[in-house]
Amino acid sequence: MSTRLRHHPPFVRFWLASTVSDFGTYITGVALSVLVLVSLGGTPLDQGLVNAARWAPYLLFGLLAGICV
Repeated sequence: MSTRLRHHPPFVRFWLASTVSDFGTYITGVALSVLVLVSLGGTPLDQGLVNAARWAPYLLFGLLAGICV
């Protein structure tokens, strides 16, 4: 089955796009941590607040979207 999927161009494009997106999401988290802790001289509490602010829209809007969909 895996050989058939590799020869299916739409699946390959989807897989590559998903991989690049996941990598970008991971790098964003690392970059924000470095920015807060190293460049801005923040504390671990500041890093936690930045991460909470980063994920808050998913929590708030995800619940609302779940009701509508």
